[in-house]
Amino acid sequence: MNMRRQTFGKKIFSSILAASMMISPFGGLEIVHAANDLEGDTAAEAVEFSVGVEERHAIEDKSDVDWYKFTTDSTDSFYAIKLTNAAVTDEVMFRVYEDADGTKKVGSSSYGVDKKTTQTSDMGKLLSNHTYYVWVDADNSGTGEYTFQVTKTEDDVKDTVAEAQEIAVNTEIERGLQNIDDDDYFKFTTDGSDSFYSFSFTNISMSGDAYYHVYYDENCTEYVAKHNNGVNAKATQTNNMVKLEKNHTYYIKVFSNKVGSYKFSVTSILDDVNDTATEANSIALNDTRYYNIQNVKDVDYFTFQTSDFTEYRLIFANIDLNGKVNIEIYSGKDCLNNQKVYSTSLSLKGSVDKTKGKIKLGRFKNYYVKVTGSVTGKYKLGIDAAAPDNLKTSKAGSKKVTVKWGKVTRANGYEIYRSQTRNGKYKKIKTIKKANTVKFVDKKGLKKGKTYFYKVRAYKKAKGKTYYSAFSTVKSIKVK
Repeated sequence: MNMRRQTFGKKIFSSILAASMMISPFGGLEIVHAANDLEGDTAAEAVEFSVGVEERHAIEDKSDVDWYKFTTDSTDSFYAIKLTNAAVTDEVMFRVYEDADGTKKVGSSSYGVDKKTTQTSDMGKLLSNHTYYVWVDADNSGTGEYTFQVTKTEDDVKDTVAEAQEIAVNTEIERGLQNIDDDDYFKFTTDGSDSFYSFSFTNISMSGDAYYHVYYDENCTEYVAKHNNGVNAKATQTNNMVKLEKNHTYYIKVFSNKVGSYKFSVTSILDDVNDTATEANSIALNDTRYYNIQNVKDVDYFTFQTSDFTEYRLIFANIDLNGKVNIEIYSGKDCLNNQKVYSTSLSLKGSVDKTKGKIKLGRFKNYYVKVTGSVTGKYKLGIDAAAPDNLKTSKAGSKKVTVKWGKVTRANGYEIYRSQTRNGKYKKIKTIKKANTVKFVDKKGLKKGKTYFYKVRAYKKAKGKTYYSAFSTVKSIKVK
């Protein structure tokens, strides 16, 4: 490509300026200058034009060189220049300079546009409230008309971590990368809860891969999460949940070598059980509940205190973890190997049977439970003071029922409950105050032809309190 030396001689025009009105692509009217308009031959004589307005001019003779200038506004915007060689008989050359002295180019080279060809050149992020200069020339002395237009696209998210945009947790945002050099920075702050956090990214319209990194702080050196393989167009990628520091600000960088829109969200899920023995969740005896392994690195710690009973039963079941779940019980919160009193593992939908779940523990002592899993899901856990076992019901005559059960070590006595439905409301019908009495004949208020349901629990009085075992299994009988 031959570059003709810039000519700075002053042109003399005899033509009358003409202008025509046209509809702007931005929704309003704009002035399109007619051919033979006066154009400056030097930077000092550069013709001022407005960003967003298409200009139409001409290379009129072999010595013609055209200079223009435009001024950016105060917005944080990307700029591009579009030049169309409408009728110039050779290539149209153009450059953009940062100042009137024509020494510092915006971009690395000159641009040449062939006849009946349009080229759009990205100028990137320009300085705010600054005047730039455009030089237009024709290669090999070509003449004819050309048009050009400088456009801007305001950046919706700042490009530096120092100006990172604050986003709220549990709220999805939609933003865009307006330029191949556009980097979007966000920040979010965790609250004081013990929560897991996940990151979801959707590439809505970028034709290539998009990326995001989550950093521990504004230094952007320590990763919390990142997706180096890229998120394809119209795809969504969700990062595994991680436990983040409480009341801490984290930073996010979104980038690509394509332009387009995306969605991003930070989601928090409160951890239902604390992760350390020192903050272990306290559980009551005889109170079975459901809990969750919410992350493959989630560790659930519980603590409970035994009563005056010494025999206990572990209630533990893998409800829907599609993998192994483990449980360990320790006699001290250090959870050392020499403090371990029980351990087992369960696969999907497995549960600890009655025999394996029996544990002998000390009276009025604190114990610690540790639950871990290699996958996420729900499990069931409870610690029962050993219930009376081998509960049996039998006929004792007309409108009489005999209830029998196994003896519970250290019990002072037993309570018998009755209901007319298995899962209905049970009423206590008898308190037995002798530890060796493990039989009761119910003959009060029974009706012929009715079915009754029974359950029994032991009690122990110590230190001014009454302690109870778990209830036995339920047994039913039809009265004749």
